Amino acid sequence: MKAAKLRDMTERELDRKLIDTKKELFNLRFQSAAGQLENMHRLTELRRDIARIFTIKEEQKLSPEEKRILEKKSKPAEEKKVKEVKKEKAASASKAKETPKKEKKEVEAKAKTVKKHTNKSAKGTKSAQVKSKKARPAK
Repeated sequence: MKAAKLRDMTERELDRKLIDTKKELFNLRFQSAAGQLENMHRLTELRRDIARIFTIKEEQKLSPEEKRILEKKSKPAEEKKVKEVKKEKAASASKAKETPKKEKKEVEAKAKTVKKHTNKSAKGTKSAQVKSKKARPAK
């Protein structure tokens, strides 16, 4: 069920809808356990409907001031998209400024540090000690 339809309902209607939805979910769970349920997605839909009903009931309990504060905190999707586009443009601009030589040097530097760390950590392991004993010539 759509949230807009639920928001138009009164508190009593929401309570009644919640009870009906919970009963339906209960019956579908039994059908699922017995292997008779054909539409498994309906279980998910009912759980989400129940969550929507609880959310809308909580929204209705809020005072006008609290609603106004929540509306200010939540940003429209358009604003979020604009910010994402700006971030992508800034990232691409900074990448364009870097030269290939600089990138190559950074990769080589990272490779060297990784090599150093792997060699140091391998010296103390048992497998490295066993390998070193095998590599020694017999006396």
